[in-house]
Amino acid sequence: MSLKERLNLGGLKIYAPLIGAIAGVIAGLALAIKPEGSLRICAFVVGLALLIMGVVQLINAWRQKRSDDFTEYLPGILMIVAGIAAYSLIRFVVSIIPFVAGVILLICGVTKFMWASEFQEVDRQKYKIGLIMAAVSAVCGLFMIVRPFVSGNVMLRIVGIIIVVESIENAIAYFGYKNVIHK
Repeated sequence: MSLKERLNLGGLKIYAPLIGAIAGVIAGLALAIKPEGSLRICAFVVGLALLIMGVVQLINAWRQKRSDDFTEYLPGILMIVAGIAAYSLIRFVVSIIPFVAGVILLICGVTKFMWASEFQEVDRQKYKIGLIMAAVSAVCGLFMIVRPFVSGNVMLRIVGIIIVVESIENAIAYFGYKNVIHK
C-alpha cells in the first residue's frame, strides 16, 4: 500500500498531522505562558476522565449483577479515587519532580567537582571548565531543591517551548508533503 493510499483512506483527506501541529502549538504556548494553570487544567481533565470512567465502570458492574462480589466494583472505585487524587495532588506531583531532579543535579555537581579536582595538575584549562560546570550543576540542583515550584514552572516553560518548536516542525513537514497526501 502506498503512502497516498494509507493517508487518503477511501478518498477522505487526512488532516490529522496539521490538526496535531496546531494543537501542539496551542498546548505548548499554554505551558510556556502559564505553566501552573496548564497543569491544573491537565490535572482537571485527567481527573474528570478518570471519574467518568470510574462511574461508568461502577454502573456497568451494577447492571451486570453477576454476583455480589466486591471485586466487580473495585476497578470503578479505584478509577474514582485516582481521578480525585489526580486533581487534588497536582501541587505535590509538580513539586516532587523538580526536587528529585535537583537532588540528581546536586549529586552530578559534586561528582563533577571531584572529577575536576583530578584535572588540576594535568590540565589547568579543563580544571577551570570542570569547576565552572560543577558549580552550575550544584547551584541549579540546590535551587531546584529549595524552590521546587519556581524551578518546576521554569522546566514546564522549557517543555512548552520545545512542544511549540516540534509542532511548528510538524506543520512545516505537513505542508512539505501536502501535495503527496492530498492528490
